[in-house]
Amino acid sequence: MNGAEGDTMDNSKETHNLQGTDNLQGTDNLKGRNKKTAGWRLITRLRRRLNIRFSRESSTQLNRRLNTKPNSQLNSQPNTQLNMRLNTRSNKRAGIQVSVNFLVVLIIAIVVFGFSIGILKKFFGKATDIKRVYDERAEKEIERLLDDGSKIAIPFDKKKVGNGGFGTFGIGLLNVLGTDFENKFKIKITFDKAYKIDNSLICDLSSQMQCGKPNTWLQTASGKGDENTGISVEKSVKNNEQEKLLLGVEPLRAPAGTYVFNVVVCSDKPVVPPQASPQSGCDTLFPSIYDRPRKIYVEVP
Repeated sequence: MNGAEGDTMDNSKETHNLQGTDNLQGTDNLKGRNKKTAGWRLITRLRRRLNIRFSRESSTQLNRRLNTKPNSQLNSQPNTQLNMRLNTRSNKRAGIQVSVNFLVVLIIAIVVFGFSIGILKKFFGKATDIKRVYDERAEKEIERLLDDGSKIAIPFDKKKVGNGGFGTFGIGLLNVLGTDFENKFKIKITFDKAYKIDNSLICDLSSQMQCGKPNTWLQTASGKGDENTGISVEKSVKNNEQEKLLLGVEPLRAPAGTYVFNVVVCSDKPVVPPQASPQSGCDTLFPSIYDRPRKIYVEVP
């Protein structure tokens, strides 16, 4: 009996030891599984964190490379581009409108300028026609006087010309020397004196500065008069033929009054009988006075 019970107890102890060993093995297995699970969880978390960090770093690098603004402002880029396009189109339209307006103004200015030129042309054309008719009239009168036997003819020796105005005098010359086939003459015009309405003296040749230098008013096709010597013109005239000269007068800064100019014609040959004139103004090339001096009168109102 005691032997049997001892065997039984030994068997029970062995069984208990076996169970305890099995329990320890199961616990160890559970702990190992838990460790594996925790490890996988940790690895998963690390992967997630790494992925998030990687994605953040990638977007940051991309933004740096593209030099773009943060994602919150990227959505405004299409609107900005659209506004830029619209502004560009509006600027182009404004530029086209300005160009069209400029062209319209330019065309109007050209048209107005053309009309102005036309009006001025008509005005000055009429003035030229009047002057031409007057010159033709003076020319005919000169021819009439010379045909009557006058050596020097000034048909209209008085003119009223205001300051800044312009008057003309026709002077005719007939060569009746009969010495050569052709003779040379010098026509000299110089300022003499100026008088007021009451016949009081305004100035003479020595004080012509007070009268606006009348010698400088004289003009011909060859030029303007000199302050001291007036103006001279040389003409070659065949025997028994006529020659004409147009003299212009343009008063400037002249006091009101009547201005007297001397007209002297000198010839290259002696004149018979000689014409007496101590202040003839002739020189060695033209030693003789062809005919008595004439005068022209310019009235400045």
